[in-house]
Amino acid sequence: MKVELSGLSYEAKWFDFGDCKLKIRPYPASMMNLVVRDGSMVLAGKDSIEIFKHCLTEWKDVIGDDNKPLVLSDEVKTTLYDFKVSGIADFVINKNAEISRQKETSEKN
Repeated sequence: MKVELSGLSYEAKWFDFGDCKLKIRPYPASMMNLVVRDGSMVLAGKDSIEIFKHCLTEWKDVIGDDNKPLVLSDEVKTTLYDFKVSGIADFVINKNAEISRQKETSEKN
């Protein structure tokens, strides 16, 4: 069995999100708390916010109510997540899953 580790990286990459850019890094599976329910793996609610906070490392061109650059902090991340602001949290979590699937797909091919 050949195991390829060369394409794996914890490094964050920039992604376009509307008119801004988000820097997203993958979340290590070893840190996830998964539950198997009806044959599917499900994330606990508390874990998904931790994934979001871990994965979103930087952003560009995001402004706040005062039209000044919005500082990316844990408090801001929690607010974005709790109130589903602009779909940023869903985008980051889905992009993390996509990054993980890309490696799985490339191994199958």
